[in-house]
Amino acid sequence: KKKPEVGMRVNVKIGSNTVGGIITKAKAPAKSGKNKGLSMITIKYDDGVTEETPFPDPDIHLAPPGCPPIATGTDKLTEIKGKPVQTVSANSPLEAWGKTLLSLGLIDEIMLEDALKALQVSR
Repeated sequence: KKKPEVGMRVNVKIGSNTVGGIITKAKAPAKSGKNKGLSMITIKYDDGVTEETPFPDPDIHLAPPGCPPIATGTDKLTEIKGKPVQTVSANSPLEAWGKTLLSLGLIDEIMLEDALKALQVSR
């Protein structure tokens, strides 16, 4: 596992949203106490809010180096290196693939809805 370092981007799940930020401080893992084994990191979110929190945390994901900020609000990625791209928003990778297939006309809304219901039933 990667360890958090100052300057790394993070994606943090807060409720049903994911927000981006940058680590501005990272302390070595605690050797004792209630946070034993956890690093304390300070995150400055893209909206300017700062938070100090223990890491690792299942809701905090270190972004690969060079990863751009997460698109929020109405920001949409429309091209990469001059080539048009299509984006979708979803709650899971499977739902994202379904919405992509739907937008390309390879499946219809009923097929997507049935597939997502079948997945829920199987879980």
